[in-house]
Amino acid sequence: MTPRRLQVGLGSFALLSAAVLFNAFYLQGARLRAAHGDSLRTPVGAQSSGSSNPIEALVNAQPTAHADTASADTVRAIQRELAQRGYMAAVADGLANRDTRAAILAFEFDQGLALTADPSETLLRAIILGHDGATDAASARGTQLGPHAQELIGSVQQALVGLGFGPFKAPGVQDADTSQAITRFERDHRLPETGRISAGLIAQLSRTNFAPRSAGVSGR
Repeated sequence: MTPRRLQVGLGSFALLSAAVLFNAFYLQGARLRAAHGDSLRTPVGAQSSGSSNPIEALVNAQPTAHADTASADTVRAIQRELAQRGYMAAVADGLANRDTRAAILAFEFDQGLALTADPSETLLRAIILGHDGATDAASARGTQLGPHAQELIGSVQQALVGLGFGPFKAPGVQDADTSQAITRFERDHRLPETGRISAGLIAQLSRTNFAPRSAGVSGR
């Protein structure tokens, strides 16, 4: 083979190799991007969690931390007293979780106390010794709301709206509209009709399938 023919052969081989590499790294990559689209750019953790009940995540989310003065022993004592009175399950773990706060809120509502959803020594005394009704106007039911009470009421309202009960004019307030919506939900699920937030209501909302009512029957 002459030197010129050797040069032509080597040049052709180089061009062929370049074409193969171009196809492998560029064209195949383009086809892959076209086939998968934005999925290649989806950040880790951005996919849906797969939960079939968004209401459960909403209602059972841990409440925002606000300063509590009650010790774990006081919380346990409150839990025991409320469990004996049927406000919550027999749990005494000393944790002011959402179920405990819902039970406290129910007791405060029933007794005409300020709605706080917070454990305290004052609350424990009211549970044990009873509430004599000698409270001033600022402590009347619904006129004084603690941050945990507002947050819990608001989350329940959002859950009820998601299920077709609502809307509500006063987010975070236990008003007549909220009581009526809770009563309708309780009636639909054959719960005692109380019209107020409770640990039992929280549990039922968590179990309820997310199948919103139609707009035409949301107020019935």
